[in-house]
Amino acid sequence: MSGGRWLMSGLIPYVDFADSKGPLLWLFYGLGNMLDPTGWNGTLLLFMVYYVFVLRMVWLSGRLMLGSERGAAFVVIAMSVAYWGIGHVENRAEDLAQLPLAYLVYLVLKAYAGLRITRWQYFWAGVGLGAMLFVKWNFPAMLMPLPLIALCLDAKGSWSRGVRSFCLGLSGVLAVALVISVWMLCAGAFVPMVEEYFLNTLATVDGNGTALSDVLNVIRTFLPRRRWLICYLVCVPAVTVGLYGRKGWLLPLAMLWMLFLSTLHYIPYYDRIGNTYMLFIPVAFLLLLSRMVRLRKWMLAAEGLLVVAALFHYTWVEYAPSDPLEKKRVELFSRMSDKVARLHAPRILYFDNPDLGLGVRSQGLPGSRYWAGQFGATPEMRREQKRALEECVPDVVLTDMDVTLPARYGYVSSPSDTILSPSLRNVSAYRVWFKKM
Repeated sequence: MSGGRWLMSGLIPYVDFADSKGPLLWLFYGLGNMLDPTGWNGTLLLFMVYYVFVLRMVWLSGRLMLGSERGAAFVVIAMSVAYWGIGHVENRAEDLAQLPLAYLVYLVLKAYAGLRITRWQYFWAGVGLGAMLFVKWNFPAMLMPLPLIALCLDAKGSWSRGVRSFCLGLSGVLAVALVISVWMLCAGAFVPMVEEYFLNTLATVDGNGTALSDVLNVIRTFLPRRRWLICYLVCVPAVTVGLYGRKGWLLPLAMLWMLFLSTLHYIPYYDRIGNTYMLFIPVAFLLLLSRMVRLRKWMLAAEGLLVVAALFHYTWVEYAPSDPLEKKRVELFSRMSDKVARLHAPRILYFDNPDLGLGVRSQGLPGSRYWAGQFGATPEMRREQKRALEECVPDVVLTDMDVTLPARYGYVSSPSDTILSPSLRNVSAYRVWFKKM
């Protein structure tokens, strides 16, 4: 969110501030900041509007599989309850991948059903992939099997039709790339964008977790903590193979590809890119119930009520926000945010730590080109942060609790200058340092 605010205030991305995020992500957050310059409500509003379109695609997919508009409506309701009730505690770049994912899943289901995919639909699929290329460039790699599956099924063995459809999708990708390139060229940031966003971000993805044994260890670790992923592995093939036969295995394989890539350099929220697959869980329930009791399709609405009730109960019992640390976390953050807001546009450095949003209310500026730590940060990134600290550029510095390096350069911190991490499941404490005036 900080990058979006700085983008709208006139700072040049990848020159005045740099991170592993794409320009479209910063633009999205910048628009949210324009709606609410000192808070998160504007960004929340944009995400709410965005998810209206996501749920519209979920509804279309549900209608294709169930043959019932009422059943599709209850799929949307059930998924919404589960989606925002289980583990979704904050909006991230992975949320912006949900609309392209939902759209591509819909195209695959349309091809499964033998319905023709139009030229414009191929073009817009390319636009979605192109947009994701400039949100996080690894997203298109995760999504790529889906348009290829839809294209192959839709072409029905016709090479000319397949090539034409491929070119239409490619034209959508290139259209987005052209617009972004012109924007960055005009801002004087095209070469820095290539260096920082593509090359340096690739360098931050080190070899950890790429060995097969490491991948298996990660899967063994996070599957019990991501119970809905286990539901995906059961429900997606159960629905697609049950409805469409052997070709139904293609969609679950595409999902497995996405989950596999998310484990190669595993960060706890990376697997959220596949959240839209949650729509198959209520679909599986509805199909199972309708077959068990041999109800007609128009009765799926009644079954949907049962699914909603069950999911609501599960969400409330399993994930109700009852952690006592939550109140303390909010109190600490509010107090420190108020203290930082007393400074005029302070320069803030998150030393070897992610941006925790301390500068939102104060309209804080970057304390270094690399104002926040990145996973797998390169030596140059760490040197740049340390150089800024040595030169006393930032007014506020956030560190781990056991780090005292800022004191060496004249920064002070009282015992009460602490905050807790936003995650309730992996609680970490941080110390906040202030430059002596």
